[in-house]
Amino acid sequence: MTSRVRCILLDNNNVLLGLNRGGEYMLPGGKIKKKEHPVDALLREVKEETGITDFTKLNYLWEKEDNKVFLFVPSVRASAPTVKNDPDKEFTRLEWFPLDDIPKNLNPYAAKILAVFAKGLTKTEAVTEVWVDGKKVYEIPDDEIWETSPGLVQKRVNEGKEVVYREVLPDGTVVDKTPHAMPESFEVGASGNGERAIQMKKVYDLIDELLTRYIPEEKKRPSAEILKGVRYLGKTTFKMLGDEAKTHILVNHKIVEDDNLLRQCLAHEIIHHHLYQKYRNEVADHGELFEKFAGIINEKEGENFITEFANHTKFRTNG
Repeated sequence: MTSRVRCILLDNNNVLLGLNRGGEYMLPGGKIKKKEHPVDALLREVKEETGITDFTKLNYLWEKEDNKVFLFVPSVRASAPTVKNDPDKEFTRLEWFPLDDIPKNLNPYAAKILAVFAKGLTKTEAVTEVWVDGKKVYEIPDDEIWETSPGLVQKRVNEGKEVVYREVLPDGTVVDKTPHAMPESFEVGASGNGERAIQMKKVYDLIDELLTRYIPEEKKRPSAEILKGVRYLGKTTFKMLGDEAKTHILVNHKIVEDDNLLRQCLAHEIIHHHLYQKYRNEVADHGELFEKFAGIINEKEGENFITEFANHTKFRTNG
């Protein structure tokens, strides 16, 4: 898996380069932290190394030299770039250079990336565009968007904004990939009971059982929803409504009939639910707190019950 992100930060055909401590010019970027989404890694690195946070375009270009390379166009509102807030002191200074007049003392990796960029923005794989309230926010390789939800988008979801996912194939074909809730009811059998209602009862019964067994101090139950068209197995979203914390668990419809996998999924998500309820927005990365509860559950359910769930890729398909 690609471990780094790199940014071609462009403004009026000028590219921003940083002079590193070795006397070479380099593109902003750096390592992707464990469990960090590539977009969040890019925004973090750009903020640390240049101080720029506002942008009008953030497009994925391609992978080169073990870097996911993005085109980043800063907003006109963006402040002047600065190196003073970089905790790693990666660059001694930042400079804008015309694309056709790049300095000779360019880092070899940066040189290769810019050489590919100069040949044109051709993509060899599908990408997923993320639109918020009718405006494209960014795009990412199609297989990356579904692994975790970037903070950039999750913040907008929590604010109640409309988020749309559009897959763009190499030939330009656009496919809607926005997760859609399952219909409220599918009539089954002569009884007329809705399949949807039966499935939701199963989900809520499992949530109640798991909370009672493993996190009895958590008295609040999250809301839940079964979705089609997602590649994750489960996800927990959080937002504040006044003084009340709201957590909502999303479940892939493909795992609802698989009792063991559904149990794994919900056990994983109730930990997030509990930590959000207890710590609110202070918990960006649950880290050790999550591992504590995962350990309690693993003791009862079996070794690596929670960890194995995180690595399960069987159901990450388009359906």
